[in-house]
Amino acid sequence: MGEWTEDILGAGYERRTIELGQDPDGEGEITATLVRRRTDAEPRRAVVYVHGFTDYFFQTELADFFADHGCAFYSLDLRKCGRSLRAGHTPHYVSDLALYDAELTEALRIVRSEVSDVPVVFSAHSTGGLILPLW
Repeated sequence: MGEWTEDILGAGYERRTIELGQDPDGEGEITATLVRRRTDAEPRRAVVYVHGFTDYFFQTELADFFADHGCAFYSLDLRKCGRSLRAGHTPHYVSDLALYDAELTEALRIVRSEVSDVPVVFSAHSTGGLILPLW
């Protein structure tokens, strides 16, 4: 697994690559990307945001809102989306939404390892709102 590095969003944002191995849909190696908004405050809860179809995380206002309300904020760029898109991938293509379970489970594991004593809630937009309840 990757380590936290500075994200394209700049100061206060970091990303971590989640290696997922070979794509079940035959498009080579795949990854997902977990993004976090850094804060020094002790969180009361953690939020993990999942984007919709043809999308990725760039909504810093959303992260700021949750952070201002005492939440550790994370967002997941799913496989072949945004920061996770690689050469040879069909953007946003997955043959079965259940394939996203791997990155969702690993993202939750990472978040729990960082903020183990607070509730973790998921927030989603559009297709992310379908992916989460299927998981």
